[in-house]
Amino acid sequence: MAKVIICVHGRSNKPPKDVLLKGWRSAIQEGMEKNGTRPERIGRVPVKMAYYADIKYEEPMPPNEDQEPYRKAKRGALNIYDENWKDKFLEIMKEYTVGKMAILERYTNYLFSDMLQEILRVFMEDLAAYLDAKSGSLHDDINQRVEELILEHRQDEIILISHSMGTLVAYDVMRKLGKKLGQQVEVAHFITLGSPLGLWPIKAHLQDEYGGLRTPTIVTQSWCNFSAKGDVVCWDSYLYNDYKPNSRGIKVKDDLVLNDYPGNPHKSYGYLRTPEFSHYLASLL
Repeated sequence: MAKVIICVHGRSNKPPKDVLLKGWRSAIQEGMEKNGTRPERIGRVPVKMAYYADIKYEEPMPPNEDQEPYRKAKRGALNIYDENWKDKFLEIMKEYTVGKMAILERYTNYLFSDMLQEILRVFMEDLAAYLDAKSGSLHDDINQRVEELILEHRQDEIILISHSMGTLVAYDVMRKLGKKLGQQVEVAHFITLGSPLGLWPIKAHLQDEYGGLRTPTIVTQSWCNFSAKGDVVCWDSYLYNDYKPNSRGIKVKDDLVLNDYPGNPHKSYGYLRTPEFSHYLASLL
């Protein structure tokens, strides 16, 4: 069975598809080269992009000096993150706080839920639009791009790499495919980078949609979630305590990383060249 990498980008406007895909490939290649993970492997595997920015934006994002096109890492920038007890303690406190808010929500007519939905609309407009979209609109058009690529490669071993809002899109598509086709379609490995899947309003939306949070049925071998320190989109860095295993026993595994991309700890390029990601992807190739 041939391997294929399917990429799902995040929210907001993007450069043209070929430029964005080149940036993702460059980041993966540089990470594998500098992190000593046999970079020649990536050249043997097709890399496809489920590009959907053009659904909402008529013109692609023009190049800018800070973020586009791809910028290589500075010498010594790619470092392994030393996860420690403070990270676990902070996560426990976040879970405790959110848990208290969730209890209060039941008695305040969804006041806090409405408040957080408004925060999403202000700071993550595209993500809120995707969640609010009704059948036949933006939501379905975006999902179709990802679904088509998965079905096109249903005979291959799929490594699905998603970033930011793309992690929600990929998750949603896979849950729907699981309901529709069961085990007739498979995604071997699901990788999430800078994911908002741990945010309360998104978990509440998925809970309402599917009746529970778990690994999608069609994921057959692994789900690995990478979160960077300082990335506010993945404020809840750990998904293992939110999403249960699927019927195959596949459970999400979390890994904290350092995203070195200049001025943007959420940038996809930075995630794609972290040592943790490079070693993990190399193990799949």
